[in-house]
Formats: sequence, C-alpha cells, structure tokens
Amino acid sequence: MSPDDPGLDRELVRRFEELRRGDEAAAPDLGGLLGRPRRGRTSRRHLALAAAVVVLLAAALLLRRTAPPGSRDALRPAAGSLAAWRSPTGSLLRTPGAELWTRVPALVPRVPVFASVSVPQTTKGAVR
Repeated sequence: MSPDDPGLDRELVRRFEELRRGDEAAAPDLGGLLGRPRRGRTSRRHLALAAAVVVLLAAALLLRRTAPPGSRDALRPAAGSLAAWRSPTGSLLRTPGAELWTRVPALVPRVPVFASVSVPQTTKGAVR
C-alpha cells in the first residue's frame, strides 16, 4: 500500500473504530458511578488539617504573648551595623579608572584662552 492509496484511509478508520468500541466496553456505567456514596475519608482529612492549623495558630499566639518585650528587639540588628557593613568582594569592583565614575568630570574648553597674548589688528591687509 502506498500513502496515496484510499484503502489505507479506510483501514485507519476501521482500526480507530475498533479502539473506540474497546474503550466504550471497558468504561464503567455512568449511572453506577453517580450512584456511589462518597467516601467519608476526605472529610476526615479536611477536619484533621483544619484542626492542625488551629493548633499551630494558637501555639504561635501563645508564644508571641509569652515572649518578654525586650527579646524581640534583641533579635533585630542595629541600624548602625547595617550601614557600616561592607561586602567582602567589594575590593574586586575597584578597577583602574574607577575615580571617573565617582565624580563629575570638569569640561575644558576646546581652544584655550590666553589673556597674555595680544593679537595684532589688521586693516584690509595693511599692518599698522
């Protein structure tokens, strides 16, 4: 059989119909599926999960209320120590020419102005 043969298409259609009929025969009855009672196990799982969440929240609230007021401040780092922190790899960022990035460059005029040099005045080609 060549791919252009119309008999090949009929053969594929027949095989797919056989597969569909086999799947339909193996499927359970829809009425039987809908008529089954639901399992109670999932509701027990939800109840156990909700109870665990409530217990954890209660424990967190109790621990928060029983902690001394100064203990929370001791856990926070001081703002001064954070401002003084330096990166251990910061020296790798210091490269030649880095000072060009730390200050604004001063622009120099293209033609320097010399105040001490006097330029002779000419009048139509005659020098006075």
